[in-house]
Amino acid sequence: MIVESPENSHFCSLIIGNPGEVAALSLRSLIRTNPSKVCILVDQKGKFWIEEFVQNNFWEFCLHEIQDQNSWVLDDFDSDLNYEIFGSDKFFRLMYLKWVVIKECFAESEQGNYVVFTDLDVYWSRNISESLRDFLQSDCLFALQNDSTVSRQYYCPGIMIWKKSSAGFKTLIGLMEFHRKQLIEDPYLPDDKAINKWLELSNNRIYLYALPSTIFIIGHRIYHLLLQKNEYELKTFIAFHANYCIGQDHKLNRMLAVEAFCKNYHLRYYSLFKVIALDLLRRIK
Repeated sequence: MIVESPENSHFCSLIIGNPGEVAALSLRSLIRTNPSKVCILVDQKGKFWIEEFVQNNFWEFCLHEIQDQNSWVLDDFDSDLNYEIFGSDKFFRLMYLKWVVIKECFAESEQGNYVVFTDLDVYWSRNISESLRDFLQSDCLFALQNDSTVSRQYYCPGIMIWKKSSAGFKTLIGLMEFHRKQLIEDPYLPDDKAINKWLELSNNRIYLYALPSTIFIIGHRIYHLLLQKNEYELKTFIAFHANYCIGQDHKLNRMLAVEAFCKNYHLRYYSLFKVIALDLLRRIK
């Protein structure tokens, strides 16, 4: 059985090009939770960026470089332009690298541990090990953020947890190959749509554990978080994912608002006002 210990929390992510202040804020929040290890898959520009981050934040990362068999992902990609525009085929190709870094982390993890993938527009409030008991004691092989509604089941790969096991590895390889083929057929297919299509095949959903949406919070639920009257739930959420926000400034402002009340609970109304005001300004523009 896998134990929900901080020593087992092996994180990984991607840095391709210069991800900017959003990624810096995300990584600072993550390392404050004291994970056991953080691996980053980088291109050359990403490597320069993370090396500068390390100098300013006194944390060592395990860097992985993109191997030749996966170099097709970077075809026609110019990381001098920082991140590719969301919605471009080049951007969606980069998302395939999520499976690559998870696979490489499997090779570095002890059998029975778990690997956590995080996008770098996620603000981490607490150590993830505090919330994984039900998942780790279940027969599920991986966990995803839950963005389901009453009318549909839908899951987000911005935060993923994979159990290190032979069954978990086999499932990961199957998903990886499925996503690669889907990108050949449709270069504009987002990773969230790819994984949700895969979940429908051969009843793959039986391997899935849906992370509680009240503690792993999807971007469009930020108002639900800030309007939460239960102080305990406000203080004990694990992560806020600033997805469904297009634009680095929009993501950064929401993450800073969440960070403000994480540091001081009494600032939550300030955070709520800030998010509302910025949303109104964006609509006026």
